[in-house]
Amino acid sequence: MSSGIAHKGATWAGSVRPAPLPVQVLDPATGYLAAASAVRGLTERHTSGRVLHARLSLARVAKLLVDHPPLEADVPLDAEAGDVDFLLDSEATGWGPVKRLRPPLAISGCPLSWDLPAGPLRSASPRFETSC
Repeated sequence: MSSGIAHKGATWAGSVRPAPLPVQVLDPATGYLAAASAVRGLTERHTSGRVLHARLSLARVAKLLVDHPPLEADVPLDAEAGDVDFLLDSEATGWGPVKRLRPPLAISGCPLSWDLPAGPLRSASPRFETSC
């Protein structure tokens, strides 16, 4: 809260006192950047042999958030998904048929697959198998 986010939260809440934002953003945003960096690094290593290096910090993500004003409420936040973004086959789930997003990369000899469809939490026992 000492990075300036408390001021943004107070402004959002219409308060003169420091306040947190309505959602926790630093940890998830930094985590998404770390995941994207890992996938990008693996892709770059696979295609060119180069090794990428990413430096991430909660403080830097806070600065980016404080330095950039929020989007207006009438601006759509999600991109239009096209057929190319999804796997071809639908999957039957407890919520009805769904399509999974394509994986960001493929590993030769280790196909991406699921033994069980997507379902509610605790509907299957957790287990980790290494078949590749």
